Amino acid sequence: MIQLIVSDMDGCLLDSHKNTPENIHDIIDTLKKENILFGICSGRQFTSIYEKMNKRDDLLYIAENGGICIYQNQILHFNTLPDASIHEFVELSESLGCTPVLCGKNTAYVRSHNPDVIKQIERFYADYKIIEDYAEIQDSFCKISVLDLKGSEANCYPHFKKYQNEFEVLVSESIWMDIIPKGQSKGATLKKAADILKLDLNKAVAFGDYFNDVEMLQAVKYSYAMKNAHPDVKKIAKYVAPSNDEAGVPKTILKILKEMQ
Repeated sequence: MIQLIVSDMDGCLLDSHKNTPENIHDIIDTLKKENILFGICSGRQFTSIYEKMNKRDDLLYIAENGGICIYQNQILHFNTLPDASIHEFVELSESLGCTPVLCGKNTAYVRSHNPDVIKQIERFYADYKIIEDYAEIQDSFCKISVLDLKGSEANCYPHFKKYQNEFEVLVSESIWMDIIPKGQSKGATLKKAADILKLDLNKAVAFGDYFNDVEMLQAVKYSYAMKNAHPDVKKIAKYVAPSNDEAGVPKTILKILKEMQ
């Protein structure tokens, strides 16, 4: 029996236009009847995921690449990034022509009025604040996301690799890179949530497409990379699902449900 199904959002559950599948909520309701919990594991901000999923409180939410986990309006886990590192990461990001987004417990913070930057931020952050000085922020942070319009893997990532002994540095999308506390990942937080909720990850399914999904895919028994996933992620997953533009996640879930009958 399957107890848990989790999916990344962008490149997995959402299509290329950032739309959720039309039948996903009917499928989630069916899963509930079968006592299967559905969850989202994303690099996105919690508020962004919550709104995309019609503000359902019956889902497991793992946001900010494992920085925060929420279930039934309760915070199960929040992982704090050390304050001492933030200034250095911000300074390096801006020196490379990138835009750092500080992901806090209360909201996200960005020091930019550039319309192109704001457009990209609003793809993933439903709740954010434009600031003039980082010193004015009073919040705890679980992640710094670096927006690199030149391409994160080739441009900013090589400059941040030197921090990998102390932090997790992840290329999470073509123009995004995330810096999170060492040991933090979607997979690590998924394990903590499963322990709290008494779920067996040997009876769990996960869908991913990019490098920040690797630990999540490795944490479960039934791992699916999307057809549109990065080639290296496909090598890690046990199975390949149809692409996000082919509604690969709901199609595969329906197939799993049929096989369980």
